Amino acid sequence: RAVAAAAIGYVGGAASVADLLGSEALTRLLLPYPSRFAAYRLATGHGRCIQGVNGQSTHRGTLCYSFDFKLAVGTPVLAVRGGVVAAVVDHFAGGGAKAHLAPRANFVAVRHRDGSYARYYHLRKNGSRFRAGDVVKRGQQIAWSGNTGYTGGPHLHFDLVNLLPEETSTLRVASPSRLRRPLRSVAAAFSC
Repeated sequence: RAVAAAAIGYVGGAASVADLLGSEALTRLLLPYPSRFAAYRLATGHGRCIQGVNGQSTHRGTLCYSFDFKLAVGTPVLAVRGGVVAAVVDHFAGGGAKAHLAPRANFVAVRHRDGSYARYYHLRKNGSRFRAGDVVKRGQQIAWSGNTGYTGGPHLHFDLVNLLPEETSTLRVASPSRLRRPLRSVAAAFSC
């Protein structure tokens, strides 16, 4: 609605392009990264959606409702909704366009009150500001963007899902005997 209202003002001649790009209505939209400098984003492509729903590359099957935003490494990543951090992986260092790197994307997953999860991928090494169980607020910085896992360049992969394997599965270790207890599994977070 905010974009529509800003666009209507522009179309009606009440605003210039600069006014539209810097409008308060546009900045109220919460993207998973800081979006106050719309003119800079427009000129550089920073923050541009480079792949969306049913994308031509990797956004198929269970990832069909995903969005990739072009972001420089180290850009703050913001929670689009408040919730509880359900999973964090931030120990991977590399990335590239090779399939074996797919499960090596650092990420943060936030569980919302309605049971859905927002997932933020390709974060930099040690890029999470939170751990599982921490509470985050809408708009709060949760991480820094990176270029880890299966990626053709620095960007933020964002999606919303209703199931998080990392939170709903366990692994029972049979040997050695000192580890004969259920452990939370670390499932591959991303699959092509």
